Amino acid sequence: MLIVAILGILVSVAIPRFADLIRKSKEGSTKGGLMNLRSALNIYFSDNNEETPKLGGDGVVANNVGISSLVPKYIDAIPTVKPATYHSETNQVISKSTDLVNRGGIANLYDTGGWIYVSTGGGDFFVNCVHTDIKNSWFTNW
Repeated sequence: MLIVAILGILVSVAIPRFADLIRKSKEGSTKGGLMNLRSALNIYFSDNNEETPKLGGDGVVANNVGISSLVPKYIDAIPTVKPATYHSETNQVISKSTDLVNRGGIANLYDTGGWIYVSTGGGDFFVNCVHTDIKNSWFTNW
């Protein structure tokens, strides 16, 4: 009986920590993907006389068509966003032709997961999630 009680205590402590580790790994993967996208965008910007890739007007870039100016020359593939439990994992890109940057975050997000690409102001990628990460920072401030 004592062994079962000790195992119960150990499991009750280990499971929440294990869940946090999984969430941290997904967020780390998303941050790495965001850094890769931004690096590819910077290289594209330098190679093309400071022109940003145009991905069409506002809305979902169907099957990431239009990203072909970045893939595969500047990045092998669009990375997958894994914002923990808030959205399903996807590499979908939503293009916004107007500047959404508000230095305190992003305004008018769709909050559907995936990426948002803003083509104005030098271009930038953001995580399309208005929730907070495990450190209580907004995904959109990454």
